[in-house]
Amino acid sequence: MTSRTGDEFEADLPVTDPRPPRRTGGARGRSVLVSALVVGGLLAGFVVVLATRDSSSARLAQTPLLGKPAPALRGVSLIDGKPFDLREVGERFVLVNVFATWCVPCQQEHPELVAFEARHAQIGDARVVSVVFSDKPDAVTRFFADRGGSWPVLDDPEGRIALDWGHRGEAR
Repeated sequence: MTSRTGDEFEADLPVTDPRPPRRTGGARGRSVLVSALVVGGLLAGFVVVLATRDSSSARLAQTPLLGKPAPALRGVSLIDGKPFDLREVGERFVLVNVFATWCVPCQQEHPELVAFEARHAQIGDARVVSVVFSDKPDAVTRFFADRGGSWPVLDDPEGRIALDWGHRGEAR
């Protein structure tokens, strides 16, 4: 008969982890699942709202000027002193920009207008004209000298041109 030592008996026993067994799923798993469903639902709702709302062009189309002849637009440009009259532009598109040097969106869009004007001056299909809204002519000429832009810039000291063109509020 062979005798066994204590170490040999321990080798026959299964090895167990002294920590309690980990749960899979449970409350933590449910909270992750609920969170994922909430986020997924919010994203789906956002997509539905974007897909079913009116486009920006549909909102812009609600103007009293749409489908009517353009109001008069004439004056002497503050930039080069030349007269401008919309009736003499011909068949080209005209981008009318209501502008002020103190208007932050106007400052931000100005480089884009400079690029637009340069691109379309080469093609010959469009022009830019700015209408100064509630600003000083000397501030406007300095602004254009510093930041570029060679299109007509018409002073509108009483705001009449801007109102005729449907402008309500600050320059944009």
